[in-house]
Amino acid sequence: MVLSRRERYILIATIVVTGALLANWLIVSPLLDARAATAAAKANCAAESLEGQLLMAQRDRSAATLEQMKRTNLKTDPAEAEAQVLHAMRKWAQDAGLGRGQVQTVRIAGKGRFSEIEFQTSYSGTMRGISQLLWQIESASIPIRVVKLQIASRKEGQDDLNFEMRLSTLYAPKGQPAPARAGGG
Repeated sequence: MVLSRRERYILIATIVVTGALLANWLIVSPLLDARAATAAAKANCAAESLEGQLLMAQRDRSAATLEQMKRTNLKTDPAEAEAQVLHAMRKWAQDAGLGRGQVQTVRIAGKGRFSEIEFQTSYSGTMRGISQLLWQIESASIPIRVVKLQIASRKEGQDDLNFEMRLSTLYAPKGQPAPARAGGG
């Protein structure tokens, strides 16, 4: 079978295009896909590494704060821990200009190496007073946190509010082993 010059060019062009498509399908596309997957994995590893570094820094800050609290304000006796919170809440509420409120102990429970005491509180006052009290709790040097907060208006259209909070504090019972420091440094 003899091919004309034109047919030979068409055959050569067909072979070249088919070869190029086959090379793209077998070599180029898999390499580009592998490169994209590698770039995505690299970005993922970098994000995980940054997240890990931030977590370790947060752990170090938390450990330092906990150590400071243990040295200064973390009590070993539940009665002392309870009195510490009751005294602080009375002072903070007075400084915030809130009306006479109630603070009562709800429960005492063990929680790992630490035990937790929960308090139920209720106060009335202005939004400014409430925010001042919440700031005092948030920036306190004693181990205290807000577990639940509920605010309701006493009189519609006025800055006269009732609010209830559930707080908790920690204490380290005597005889419990000191918490082990995680990590090697």
